[in-house]
Amino acid sequence: MAPKILARVAAQVSIYFEKASEACKVNQQLVSFQNGQFSNVLSYHGKYFLALAYFNMCQAQFDEAGKKGKGMGIAMSQGVVCLESFEAARPFCNQLGGPYKTNFDKKIKECGELCKKAEEENKKIYYESAIPRADLPKADPQNFANLSSMADELNKTPELDSKLRHLVPPAVRAMQEELKNVLQGLVQAEFTKISTFDEQMNGFLKQYGLPNALHSLTASQDVPDAIWTKIEEF
Repeated sequence: MAPKILARVAAQVSIYFEKASEACKVNQQLVSFQNGQFSNVLSYHGKYFLALAYFNMCQAQFDEAGKKGKGMGIAMSQGVVCLESFEAARPFCNQLGGPYKTNFDKKIKECGELCKKAEEENKKIYYESAIPRADLPKADPQNFANLSSMADELNKTPELDSKLRHLVPPAVRAMQEELKNVLQGLVQAEFTKISTFDEQMNGFLKQYGLPNALHSLTASQDVPDAIWTKIEEF
């Protein structure tokens, strides 16, 4: 693939990772995921692919200068920007280590060799001045995909949530047991009060032959209205 196309693809990928990194920073679960390594990977790739974009731009400009006989000053300046971009990614790479560090060292070495080659060619043939960074062409991201918000995806309820919903944490179980004991104590206290009042009422009624007197009367015949009147008055 042509270096110019590679530069555009790398610049677009850099934007994807930068946006993912920004979204990750506002979500506490993602920030702490894998002890912060996941967030670090996103930040690293955002800067790494931007450096690759400038590397391919430098390579494309170097080849073009060789064909047209001019423009090596631009290639040389783009190489400097490429090295600066790689240096911005280095702290994140050092934290990741492993294959990330191996690949990073390889790419920054290639960038350094290309920069050195551009400087030597410029000194021997082109004699062009370095171009200020503000005047250099920017990495032009070719949008090969539509950007979409990650908020819905990040805040979506995991499928595993329904399967784990019946699980109760130990702390909650302890609180449930404590609440159960408190409620049982309240219910038992109410039953005790009712039982005490019932015994007191029965003792009071027995002083007047109640309710046995009523039971003896109703067993054989209806209670006369005069007795009901006395009971109501009582």
